Amino acid sequence: MQIDTPVNTTRPKPSNSTLHSDDLLDQGLVDILNSDGVAVIPTDTIYGIVGRYDSPKAVQKIRRLKNRGSDQAFIVLCANIDQIRTFGVEEAHLKQADTHWPGKVSVILNTLHHWPDISGKLEGIGFRVPDNKELRSLLLQTGPLVAPSANPKNDTPAWGIKQAEEYFGDKIGAYINYGLIKNTKPSKLLKISPDGTEDVLRA
Repeated sequence: MQIDTPVNTTRPKPSNSTLHSDDLLDQGLVDILNSDGVAVIPTDTIYGIVGRYDSPKAVQKIRRLKNRGSDQAFIVLCANIDQIRTFGVEEAHLKQADTHWPGKVSVILNTLHHWPDISGKLEGIGFRVPDNKELRSLLLQTGPLVAPSANPKNDTPAWGIKQAEEYFGDKIGAYINYGLIKNTKPSKLLKISPDGTEDVLRA
């Protein structure tokens, strides 16, 4: 029987080398993400732990921090549909998905290229163009980011940076503080099938 590694026993403390800011467009944050680093930032839903989708080092670090198996998929945040187009999504499906964006809706789309580090066992990749102008501006500077919620497996998502720091300490390159984010929930999740059918997987 497989037993998950406990994640609540000893919490690392943040170090002086960790960037703390209240600016999503802080150049230090951009530099960290573009150098295989990871960060905790506010999204258009909840705080997320993010890293570049094309950085195996960042993606695997997020999996370790969250105690998340390789079979589990990540949502990918993109600035616009042009960034999603580079994954090899069929144009008709891309335009269909774009009717939901920007917004708190993640859409699973089949892709021409295979990204197992991101998709896990999922057929396709879940994308979202977030309903947050500053976040979209950040994504233009970093490229698409994987963005699961900022919490280890089986813990509640961090409502604020203090809670995120208790989870991850100095293992995070940057913390961007937008105060407490409550009364919200993860994005709605849809899947667009090859025939164009939309299925709601999470309301």
